[in-house]
Amino acid sequence: MKIKDRIVKLNHVDIAQEGRILTIYMNTEPTGSKQDAWRTRLKNGLKRLGEYAEAEGVKEHTKQYEQLQKLVEQTVEDNILEMKRSWVLVAGASSGILLFETLQIPVTNAFYWEDKLHLEELYDLMNIYPPIGIVQVGGEEVTVSSSFLGELEQKWEYEWDLEQEDWREFKGISHANRVASGSSHKEQYNDRYEDNRSRWLKGLCPILEKHGKQHLWDEIVLTGEKNLTTIVSKEMNFDTTRILPKNLNGNSSHQVLQAVYASM
Repeated sequence: MKIKDRIVKLNHVDIAQEGRILTIYMNTEPTGSKQDAWRTRLKNGLKRLGEYAEAEGVKEHTKQYEQLQKLVEQTVEDNILEMKRSWVLVAGASSGILLFETLQIPVTNAFYWEDKLHLEELYDLMNIYPPIGIVQVGGEEVTVSSSFLGELEQKWEYEWDLEQEDWREFKGISHANRVASGSSHKEQYNDRYEDNRSRWLKGLCPILEKHGKQHLWDEIVLTGEKNLTTIVSKEMNFDTTRILPKNLNGNSSHQVLQAVYASM
C-alpha cells in the first residue's frame, strides 16, 4: 500500500473504539554535532505526555498511555537502521500502531495524546512535498521513479532497443544480461549510437510526460550527465522540469531520493 493510501486510511479509524490516540512527529536530523539528539527529545516528549496523562487522574488513560509508550519505544528501536530525516507515528489505545513512516523530509517535532487524530501536519507536508518524478538519464538506460513525501512509490527501467529503435521497459531482466546485450548492440551500431543518441533521448520525453500525467507529478527532476539531461529538458512538454546537476546513475533508490529531496 502506498504511503498516501496509508494516510488516507487513517480517516476511517473508529476513534470511539480506539480510545485515546497518540500522534508523534519527530525530526531526526542531527543537531549540531549530536547525531542522535532526537532520542533525547523523544524521551522528554514521552515523559511529558506521561505526566499529562497521570495528571488527568483517569487511571484507564494512564494505563493505556504506559502500554503505548512501551510499544512506541520498541517500534522506534526496531526501525532504527531505517531512520532518514524524520518519522511520524500514530497509535491507538485499542489497535496499537496505526501508522509509522520514516521520511526523507524534515518535520516539526510534536506530541499529541488526545481523543482525536492529529493529521494536520501530515496534510501540510503532502501539499509541500507533492508527487514528483525522478529521472536518472543515461545514454541508453533510464530509470524513472515516482516519489511522494520523499518516499519511492513506483519505479520503471527503460533501455533503448537499437534494433527496434524504441524504448523498452525492463521487467525482471537481470542487470548482467542487460549490460551484455547493450554492449554488443553498441559495438554493432556504434556509429548510429553516437549520431542518433539525441534523437533517442527526445523519444523518451513522451514516456516521461505520460507518467507525469498518470501519477500527477508536480515536477520532473532530471539527473545524469549534463549534456544528456539538457537534451531531455529542452524537449520536455511538462509544466515544471528541473535539472539536478548530479549524476546519480548507479546509486540506490535511497541515495537518489536523499539527494533529490536535499536539493529542495
